[in-house]
Amino acid sequence: MVDNLHSNGVCGHIDIRNGIIDVSCIDMKFTKYVYHPSTHKKLVGFEITLWSLVVEKVKETALVVPEVQYIGWDVAILKNSVALIEGNHDPGHDVVQMIAQNGLCGDITRIVQNK
Repeated sequence: MVDNLHSNGVCGHIDIRNGIIDVSCIDMKFTKYVYHPSTHKKLVGFEITLWSLVVEKVKETALVVPEVQYIGWDVAILKNSVALIEGNHDPGHDVVQMIAQNGLCGDITRIVQNK
């Protein structure tokens, strides 16, 4: 989950298996947030609505141009569906390990190798 991180927002790690934000969110100064700094809604434990549909739509659309193997998706969650706003071929690479707040080399290798 990214809330305009590079424009003084926050980002958080979403467990890809269930769509739940599973660690505190952070900003570019590495300040940690359990609650959103503006809305004060709890972030940790928040479940993304229609998560399985989000994953399905992103996977389906990613196959349209298989040569682009790393995409940062902007997704809008609507009342009963999801819409892809855009796919970024060069998303914020600094975010990948920042959001999990630990190294992800093993996880990323397993995903790339389809294991």
